[in-house]
Amino acid sequence: MVLLERAKIAAAQRLAEAMRGDIFRSAPAGYTREPASNLIPGVTRKDFWDDVESGDGSELKDTKRGPAKFCAAYSSSALTVNSFGPFRRYPERLSVLGFSDFLKAQFEYKCPTGLSGNAPNLDFLARCSATVVGIESKFLEPLSAKTADFADSYRKLVAVEADAAWQRGTLGDIRK
Repeated sequence: MVLLERAKIAAAQRLAEAMRGDIFRSAPAGYTREPASNLIPGVTRKDFWDDVESGDGSELKDTKRGPAKFCAAYSSSALTVNSFGPFRRYPERLSVLGFSDFLKAQFEYKCPTGLSGNAPNLDFLARCSATVVGIESKFLEPLSAKTADFADSYRKLVAVEADAAWQRGTLGDIRK
């Protein structure tokens, strides 16, 4: 946990240096006052806002539990937006792993599974006539231990469809 806290502090310090201003809330530490303060130059609200707002993660809104997740200096959503924001409106300029000529790009793309509950949201998706590229972004999440919590509809599907090694995985037996 020490590494995670150090990484959060470093991300906030770097953001403060890059933005050159008093952009942070008084608490909690490392959260900007508004989502726009977590954007790099050249990325604007119109590049992402409607897509991210329509996602299921409530990234852009303060809640009773805390500030908007997008406002964290270490936000994976902000990382994705800062990396791909300009391509949302100009997908033809994007090239990913040798794929190009994209026709459409979108943040928080809903991927219906046919199972009950909310569809998973992919952080960024780009399409061309023959290819779909999906991006799922993680920033500091790999530094913290989190046990996966699967909905019952996924548990049942994995128990039937997945190889036994995937069923057990490092998270224990998913069939429980």
